[in-house]
Amino acid sequence: MLDCGLNKLRRDDARPVGWAVSKGRVPYPEAVEAMKERASAIADGEAGELVWLLEHPPLYTAGVSARAPTTQASKPRTKQRTSRPRAFRSSIR
Repeated sequence: MLDCGLNKLRRDDARPVGWAVSKGRVPYPEAVEAMKERASAIADGEAGELVWLLEHPPLYTAGVSARAPTTQASKPRTKQRTSRPRAFRSSIR
């Protein structure tokens, strides 16, 4: 039988993984908060894993070791720290 790698996506305990699709954009802070709540519920055994397909407004994430942009050309027009390290929401479209 041809194995296309799909077995790697199956959970060891064979429990199904949920799927959710959001219509329209989900604000980034709301998505992060929802993910934190879901992760906590999963850890407490109150919810199953979930694949959530969503779009959020443009966001620049530089990683935890990055420094804030220093040149005018690289600076986002508006910068707001989020709960994740070095994540900046940008108004650049």
